[in-house]
Amino acid sequence: MLSLNGDEKAVRQLVSILLDNALKYTPEGGEISLKLEKQSRAVALTVSNTTARPMERERLEHLFDRFYRVDQSRSTHTGGYGLGLSIAKGIAETHKGRIKAESPDGTTLTIQAVLGG
Repeated sequence: MLSLNGDEKAVRQLVSILLDNALKYTPEGGEISLKLEKQSRAVALTVSNTTARPMERERLEHLFDRFYRVDQSRSTHTGGYGLGLSIAKGIAETHKGRIKAESPDGTTLTIQAVLGG
């Protein structure tokens, strides 16, 4: 059984942000995966998705910055203001956790939020 002490509304928002982000940036026919697991005294939520464009290291370094958008054009179908992942980072840190993004092959983005660790 997985359990976490914290703000239920904020944790729901974190999950929603990560899934929404994956849905927005996964091309048609792409894949999204969600994994929830216990890591010693923490809970880890991992969301992975295939990406429409390769994720370069320089973009990964800014994903959690406020107002940062991988696609700088506000006229695209993804919309948004570049705040979601910044908010997710704040939620993770408020719950004594951390959040990170990886894209080892450039075509899959993996974001892992560890809460309570």
